[in-house]
Amino acid sequence: MRRRRLSTVAVIGTVTFAALLPGTVTYAAAPVRPAVAQDDDDVTCEGPDPDESPGPAASGSSRRLPRGGGWAPAKWPTGIPNAGDARNMLGQLIVADNKPPGYHRSKFRVSGSNDCWIRQGDPCCTTRQIVLKEQSTIPVTLKGKCEVVKGNWTSEYDSRAFAGSPKGLDIDHIVPLKAAWDAGADTWDVAKRERFANDISPGTPQLIAVSATSNRSKGDKRPDQWMPPDPLAACPYGEAWIAVKHKYDLTVTRAEGNALARTLDHC
Repeated sequence: MRRRRLSTVAVIGTVTFAALLPGTVTYAAAPVRPAVAQDDDDVTCEGPDPDESPGPAASGSSRRLPRGGGWAPAKWPTGIPNAGDARNMLGQLIVADNKPPGYHRSKFRVSGSNDCWIRQGDPCCTTRQIVLKEQSTIPVTLKGKCEVVKGNWTSEYDSRAFAGSPKGLDIDHIVPLKAAWDAGADTWDVAKRERFANDISPGTPQLIAVSATSNRSKGDKRPDQWMPPDPLAACPYGEAWIAVKHKYDLTVTRAEGNALARTLDHC
């Protein structure tokens, strides 16, 4: 296998991350009941079946503020570098066209199950619920300590607005698990793969709440194969993809690297 590095020097920008479960919440009345297995939309990598009725498009002017040469997203995950830093990060990534065999979602869980999300933080909520709470544009309503039953979200991939229930929203891995496997995650131990699949740590823009329709259209495609349908999402999406791959020292294919470089040219 031949590898080479794209020629640039790394300059990594300073990034911040909001507290794990910040903000004020309200609580929905719910009967006391014993602990039961989590709902399907809470443990699988996708949410419930997508709502086929499209939500209204969100106003671009109200959800993004200009920042040097591009757009600052309202509710993308934090830790997205600016275009200049992203370009330098991209230059450090090794180019390799690999397709190692053996991928299965269960290899990203220590338990070996097909469930995607783990419980983490305080009060030990699933990754899906944490992301829904963090990325709502208003304080969410909770049932119990964790389950988000009401909030407001904008699916940045396709500009769909979701007011009220989070059903119809998926939590997308910016770098899909299969894409990570092909780019080097096949060599990791399973504990590291599980951390990658549930990474909400500071400076890692890996998880985002988006419409189920857009998430499932994306699947496990790389940026040379799929980009968000909303053109305004191209820059933060490409920058986030690069940041995640840089953090985890994952490779890029030649076509992927070229597509990301072209995206940054317009940021």
